[in-house]
Amino acid sequence: MVPGVLKTLQLTVHEREWMKGIVLSAAYLEAYALGKLKDFFMVAGRKPFDEELEKLNFNQITVMMLALNLIDERTCREMQKVKKTRNRLIRHRVLIPKLHQRKCLHLIEDTIHILERWGAA
Repeated sequence: MVPGVLKTLQLTVHEREWMKGIVLSAAYLEAYALGKLKDFFMVAGRKPFDEELEKLNFNQITVMMLALNLIDERTCREMQKVKKTRNRLIRHRVLIPKLHQRKCLHLIEDTIHILERWGAA
């Protein structure tokens, strides 16, 4: 059985898998945010802009959601922090020092709260 999105992120916290938790957080935020944009642009039960929206990157999705008032500035900042941390971890492929474990924990927890507000299970 595959756990849900929220349960998966909670497991990364419980198992102290910070890299995995941050990478999954960024992926889930991007996927759910893109889904929110697609729903926003739905016309008469159709999603006419799916192909164009699929081409957007994380930053473009976040900025568009902010501009459309689908998220507030705080959520936008939290999403950007997750993405920035993910990029640093992947680019430098470093072990997360104990100093940054708390930061990763907070970012993963913030992601869980955002996804809960968006109706993720």
